[in-house]
Amino acid sequence: MSKTLFLSLFLLAASFIQAAVSPVRVACVGNSITYGAGIKDRAKDSYPAVLGRLLGDQFQVKNFGFSARTLLNKGDHPYMKEKMFQDALTFQPDIVIIKMGTNDTKPGNWQYQSEFKQDLTTMVSSFQALTSHPRVYLCYPATAYTIQWGINDSIIVHGVIPYINDVAREKKLSIIDLHQATAGMPENFPDKIHPNPAGARVMAAVVCQAILKDTMLANECKQAKQWLKSRIWANGMKLKAAASVNAVEFQREYRINKVYWDKVFTWLRDNDPQTVAIGKYVLDSDNVTVTVTEGPSVRAFDQTKWEDHQTYVDLQYIAKGKEKMGVAPLAKIKQTVTPYNAKKDVGFYKPEEADCRYVVDRPGTFLLFFPSDAHRPNIQVNGYSSVRKIVFKVRSCWDVLATLRQE
Repeated sequence: MSKTLFLSLFLLAASFIQAAVSPVRVACVGNSITYGAGIKDRAKDSYPAVLGRLLGDQFQVKNFGFSARTLLNKGDHPYMKEKMFQDALTFQPDIVIIKMGTNDTKPGNWQYQSEFKQDLTTMVSSFQALTSHPRVYLCYPATAYTIQWGINDSIIVHGVIPYINDVAREKKLSIIDLHQATAGMPENFPDKIHPNPAGARVMAAVVCQAILKDTMLANECKQAKQWLKSRIWANGMKLKAAASVNAVEFQREYRINKVYWDKVFTWLRDNDPQTVAIGKYVLDSDNVTVTVTEGPSVRAFDQTKWEDHQTYVDLQYIAKGKEKMGVAPLAKIKQTVTPYNAKKDVGFYKPEEADCRYVVDRPGTFLLFFPSDAHRPNIQVNGYSSVRKIVFKVRSCWDVLATLRQE
């Protein structure tokens, strides 16, 4: 795992929930995989320990993993009959990560499979009844690479996971897919069941992504707008974000990839957009680039296309002239014109016009287009047949997290 990826996540952790009076308590409930069995320094390298470092001091992550324990109350070692379960409840968590089910697949335990759904519901309800009113996540069990100690991946896939889906749907809970996330990496599971430190980092990154995404959406909208208005990101410039900029997305990207975004605004501060030479500039390897163009790049409306990028965020700044651009939520688009090409980082789409919004970019303001946005650039504004345009490509925080999961 690269130092840049860890540093990017630490930068987020330093200021993620500035308004919090006390740390957000995260309870990681599970079996030996959560506990960190087989990991030499589990206090440092188990997935909950790594998760705590990724999230930072604004979060208090506690490991409630107990080896060999089952979700089933009729299993050989029921988790809910242990003092640790009561300890997890007493912790009064704000977030609960439940990763159970692996040991339940053993033949002696799975004979009680008909009770799995009810027992999982009971565990979830116990946490939901707490005065802390925690947000509960259900995890698919990690991939089991062989039948070991009776643990069976086929039962995980065809038995445990469907029950988890049922409970998640009925209790309106989010699912974290640790099964898919840990597939295809047998080298990170030395005994074919338990992850080594590298496997634990993958699990932690996936859980971290889920927590950050949901917490930002739930709590950060107002704060993000205040942050955007504060212009702390502007590096002393008078530059403004256009009214259409998604403040929550921008704050998330900036805090996870602050080192990249600081290079963007430093470059804009140190170079005159009106006179800087036309061409492409590399600011940070393949993480941050900027392209300066000038000329008749704008076109009639019907000659432009809706596009989307998943690897990079686009910052588009008009230094001279005006240009109209469209933005639409990618999630609502049903018609694909050209499927997304990962190598070129582009796909082309056709959204419903009712979902589209158009803005005019002009000097002094910039537009941002995130992986969740389809955008339609290069639309000509009457009276402006030529524009001087600066486009930054900044690696997306979600691509950073995806890379972390793969390393």
